[in-house]
Amino acid sequence: MEVGVSMWSFHRSAYSGRLEVPSFIRLAKQLNVSYVELLNVFWKSNDEINLAKKVSDENGLKISAYDIDNDLVQSSYEKRKEQIAKIKEGVNVALKLGAPVVRVFGGEIKEGIRREEATKMIVEGLREGADYAYEHGIKLALENHGELYGTGKQLAYIVTAVGSKALGLNFDMGNFLLSGDNAVDAVKIVGKYIYHVHLKDFKKDGEEAEFLSTNGEKYTCVGPGEGDTNFVEFLNELKKVNYNGVLSIENEKKGDELENTKEMVSKVKSYLLKI
Repeated sequence: MEVGVSMWSFHRSAYSGRLEVPSFIRLAKQLNVSYVELLNVFWKSNDEINLAKKVSDENGLKISAYDIDNDLVQSSYEKRKEQIAKIKEGVNVALKLGAPVVRVFGGEIKEGIRREEATKMIVEGLREGADYAYEHGIKLALENHGELYGTGKQLAYIVTAVGSKALGLNFDMGNFLLSGDNAVDAVKIVGKYIYHVHLKDFKKDGEEAEFLSTNGEKYTCVGPGEGDTNFVEFLNELKKVNYNGVLSIENEKKGDELENTKEMVSKVKSYLLKI
């Protein structure tokens, strides 16, 4: 397993205009990681896509995943098709970047749409997106998030229902806590489907709690090894399912983004030496 950094670790800097994609890649080089993870929400122009590939190559970094912000739970067929088109465009961009994985979402519950209908929309949309990805040699990685696909059992159902070799998981270690699950237990259920991993953790009822779980509990984002997930046990479970991919740091802690990300990278590397 190798360590990478997601640009989401610097989302405040990016949204404020203080950090652009090429600058993030150069910054990641200073963090001494092998991989970067890029997101569609941070492009300033289409020209930046080719530049990002050039800069990553120049700095000896690989792009582990390209993340898009789709939502397949929509009230109309036309809107669902727009979201499927976004997945397909994500695949096209990933090909330009040399990224093997496109991180996707399923969708969020909407008023007037029953849970069963919403899950069906997710399955059908991901199936069409996965067919396109498979044709182009790209993998889609569904990230555990929210009420409809936030637990290991929910993820297993969706991946099995889609039934495509192109669809697996972007396994977010911390997000399981926000859905009333635990990453250690979830690996045992869906470990064989993991294509990419996000590393962050949460701690219940922290002094600066700002994340609300699906059952109404408040959490604070912390680094791996600092929260409510047993990080060593989690890494060992990944080893048991033969996961040899990227562990992408996704810093959402309050405070200085650079210093927090540096600390998380350092700690994760030290943990990897012990397992």
